Amino acid sequence: WEGGTLDVASHWVTAHLGRGRQELAAKQFPAALADFQAAKDIPDNLPNDGRGSGGHEAELNYWIGAAYDGLGDKDKAAQSWKDAQAVTTSGVGGGGGGRRGGRGGRGGSLDRQAGSYYQALATKALGQPAEANRAFHILLDAANGDLEGAPARAASAHYAAGLGHLGLGEKEQARAEFELALRAVPDSLGPEMELTQMR
Repeated sequence: WEGGTLDVASHWVTAHLGRGRQELAAKQFPAALADFQAAKDIPDNLPNDGRGSGGHEAELNYWIGAAYDGLGDKDKAAQSWKDAQAVTTSGVGGGGGGRRGGRGGRGGSLDRQAGSYYQALATKALGQPAEANRAFHILLDAANGDLEGAPARAASAHYAAGLGHLGLGEKEQARAEFELALRAVPDSLGPEMELTQMR
């Protein structure tokens, strides 16, 4: 990770995102919604690259939808999931690795993979499971073809494979892939967060 201005903003997003997911799992829906919305609105006094929640946009929209769904607001849930589907992930960053703190450079590949995963989850939540499963299989296929190379590239591929397995409900395979991603790059935040949520 290059620079130094992205770290604070990135931690703001991931801290609220992680706490929101824990609150959602505990069915604390208003608190979860507040955290997910806070993650989208980085305070002006925090240095960042001007892209707000950046590569987390689809992810946050998915979780906001899940929180609204828990609150019984089906219309807002559906709109949030449609917003997740509409996010453009292909232009997020570049390369692989996704080390803690970065939103561009080596973090971009993980942002795209996570964005694709959460778009597929949103598609499933909107009642299109077959289309979602195709997207999960695409993640797996891409990962399997990209496992060779530098540790950062391997971490990216294992993370994508883990997300694909997780989307398909194959939790043990997902856990194994996330652990391999962390073994390749120990400070990969995406795999670390997923493993934390699986405990």
